[in-house]
Amino acid sequence: MRPSYVILFFSVCIFSCNTQQEGLVTENPHQNTTILSKAKCDSCLEISHYKFSKRLQQSLKLDSLNYTKDTFRFRFWRVSQAIDIWTTDYKSFGGVVTSFYEKYKELKIGESPYERKIKTVKQYHDIASVQAEQVYNLINKYQLIKLPDEGDIEGWGMGFDGFSYVIETSTSSGYNFKTYWSPDAQDSTLIEARKIIDFEKDLEELLSLEKLMIEFSKSLPEGNYHISGTNLSTIISK
Repeated sequence: MRPSYVILFFSVCIFSCNTQQEGLVTENPHQNTTILSKAKCDSCLEISHYKFSKRLQQSLKLDSLNYTKDTFRFRFWRVSQAIDIWTTDYKSFGGVVTSFYEKYKELKIGESPYERKIKTVKQYHDIASVQAEQVYNLINKYQLIKLPDEGDIEGWGMGFDGFSYVIETSTSSGYNFKTYWSPDAQDSTLIEARKIIDFEKDLEELLSLEKLMIEFSKSLPEGNYHISGTNLSTIISK
């Protein structure tokens, strides 16, 4: 049965930080030096996106793009899925789709509800080399490598609900981390938002991402699963 969705209301603890501009420091293995993964960091929200993505990366056991030695590596975060492709020579490509939910572990006797630990459930789907190269072509088609971060796009609106897409790239020149809050909620004339929307649509069709998510959901035990990065949960029943 396809999972149904219900809204969960909860308070969010935002990472504390200074409001002044601040860079997110990462190491670039290609140059053995330190670079800024963002030219600017104007808000706590930008830092929280970065830290949240890194926490997910670790819990999903995905490679860190900060330290990859591939010639080109790309990761696209969408709702409950991460899509990775990579190459060392631009001739042969690899890739993987990671579908995931988060679930709170059962409380032990005497534990406070605030001490509940999150368990990440996941499933990996290898991307065939031909398809991974097609993803690379889509990245170039929509010029995602050159696409500015949302903070550098004039007219890009922000909100407190919705979902932020994340694009991570690592090349010989360094590592880059960019976020895009709810492209479908932006002004219809905003070209950058349309590129993200169309890229995700083409990616979904190429890799059958929705089908993979449904198959993953069917493989899970019944229960209530949290959709990472949102205030939604999915109830899976057989």
